[in-house]
Amino acid sequence: MIKNVRSIAPTLSTNKAIVLVSVLENGRASDAELIEPLKVKSATAVSYYRKDLENQGIIKGYTAIVDWRKLGYPTEFIVLLEGESTEANVDIDKEFTASLEEYSKKKGEVFVLPSGNGRVIISDILACFGERPLTVILGHATSDQDAIVYSRYYVAEKFTNAKTTFLLVKGRGIQNFFIQKDYIDFMKGSFKEDKTIQLPEEFKKRFPSLAKPKTKK
Repeated sequence: MIKNVRSIAPTLSTNKAIVLVSVLENGRASDAELIEPLKVKSATAVSYYRKDLENQGIIKGYTAIVDWRKLGYPTEFIVLLEGESTEANVDIDKEFTASLEEYSKKKGEVFVLPSGNGRVIISDILACFGERPLTVILGHATSDQDAIVYSRYYVAEKFTNAKTTFLLVKGRGIQNFFIQKDYIDFMKGSFKEDKTIQLPEEFKKRFPSLAKPKTKK
């Protein structure tokens, strides 16, 4: 049972908020499974709240949570593209829009590319405006090296007038809105030991400054 459902969705009734958060955590939750947290007598009552949320367009669908590691994509990465100005980032977004439109017409709606000795699959491309206009690319790759190759040859060499920042995701404290307790336990344990992050050789070659050991003061 989620403790803070009312603060998550203050515009909804308590029962609707419970249904919303429950299916957000587990999209396969049946009406029968929600009888107890809702404290109602039948699945019919649960169905009423669920259908109302669907009719309002608050719940638009139920999406599978995929473990990409088990599909052969163990590496999660982020690429940041920063143009010299807002106008430069608009040009970057125009280029991405044209590329995505062409790809979708030829190959489909899921953006998968060969990279290095494997593949990358892009989960999100975000156009961000604010203090620093950025284009943010999130994806999964068959290896760290394949992710680096994508960043270098598909992004950095294509957008030579933009600053490219490549990041490997090594953990998630929050995922799909929920705090990951396993991650917290893992990190708490790692804080107690003197551990260093092992970077792949290809990463060290491209970012030599990050590969240098830090000297203790």
